[in-house]
Amino acid sequence: MINTIISNNCTGGAVCHELGMEFKSPTVNLQILPEDFPRFCKKLKVYMAKDLYEARTYTNHERSILNKMFGGIPNFPIALVGDILVCFQHYATFDEAKAKWDERRVKIDYDHIGYIFHARGEEYRAEAEEFLALDLPNKLCITQDFEIPGSVRMDGEGFEAVNNKLRVVQAYDYKGWVK
Repeated sequence: MINTIISNNCTGGAVCHELGMEFKSPTVNLQILPEDFPRFCKKLKVYMAKDLYEARTYTNHERSILNKMFGGIPNFPIALVGDILVCFQHYATFDEAKAKWDERRVKIDYDHIGYIFHARGEEYRAEAEEFLALDLPNKLCITQDFEIPGSVRMDGEGFEAVNNKLRVVQAYDYKGWVK
């Protein structure tokens, strides 16, 4: 049974909402860039032992991937945990985001963990393949508008808002996956 979902974007939180699961993951309501997510998962315990710091300046590489993902430097809190960029698009301030991160990271159930990587677009094929190659329990790779062996393909956006909560509309048995 999966009690903790580590996800690179809102998919993990949407699945938790839909299934009535407690948020036992710091990766709820945020985005870890696809370029960083396989590395983050591979060394999850190492990253969870690190403090989260507000990113105030960016390397050329970080600027490049933020531009690719958001069309520039977004106007919401961005942090670093080690060398991983964490984008808190659903939080107003870094302090609010850090408080939720710290509250939830201590709840991780490492014995009952699942990983979801949502790769939105063909340009993230290499990252999706890297994720699928990791020796992780209960991993689920959702590819959007492309397919690779071992992934679940989703066309379109895959989410809808219901009562101000994000709901996964992808035809996948998440309930069966977490059991």
